[in-house]
Amino acid sequence: MILRRLALSLASALLLALEWQAWGLPATIRGTPHDLSALSSTEGPKATTEKQICVFCHTPHEAYGGSSLWNHRLSVVTQYTLPSGPTQLSTPTNPPDGSSKLCLSCHDGTVAIGSVLLASQSRNTTIPMIRTGPGGIMPGSPVPGLHAGPNLGTDLSGTHLISIAVNDLLIADKNRQFANNETSLRLAYPPPGDPVKLSRTGNVYKGAPGRDGRGIQCTTCHDPHDNTIGKFLVKPVTDAGQQSVPLQGGTLCETCHPPR
Repeated sequence: MILRRLALSLASALLLALEWQAWGLPATIRGTPHDLSALSSTEGPKATTEKQICVFCHTPHEAYGGSSLWNHRLSVVTQYTLPSGPTQLSTPTNPPDGSSKLCLSCHDGTVAIGSVLLASQSRNTTIPMIRTGPGGIMPGSPVPGLHAGPNLGTDLSGTHLISIAVNDLLIADKNRQFANNETSLRLAYPPPGDPVKLSRTGNVYKGAPGRDGRGIQCTTCHDPHDNTIGKFLVKPVTDAGQQSVPLQGGTLCETCHPPR
């Protein structure tokens, strides 16, 4: 009985913490495109009756193991079209792992936005939504080769590499390319305490894991809980169109790609 009460108390505390984050703390998703609740004031997808904010991504019970109490149904896509180029050194994990896999569960446009493991005491359910695409998926049509709009599709060739390990070997090799004028990009670790952060990945480079098991993921540049800057970016860029790294020169890109 004591253990059961303790478990219930921990679950209640977790839900309260999640709701505090969603409804009042500095990093908040209330009123952002990630606020999918029926009370959302945004013009994007939203639930018809579900008023909880966190339930679309998180649940304290029966979540996917090791995935931030993840509640949203994961994509079953096994192979994405990934970026490639003559100076690319890394081979990304395909399908992406870590936090990128979680992001793609909505943003690859193959799973209904309301498809969750647990909601309103119902398992494997789909929360009714409005303003979605066909079948309840992310609205919008993917543009192959471009990261335009929230529905990325399964062609990620126009996005930054994700699910790649970042270690000393990769940095040395990339900077060697730069020194030999093979590429215009240098590479460095984000400074300690910087909003740009490397995230967990099982990917390796030259047989070695990323430093501390980390590398580039969607959450390196995007914070899904904070849209203060826009596009959920953790730091601003100067090129509003975000067309390509050479055109940006903003603080976000220069964090890992220092200017000459």
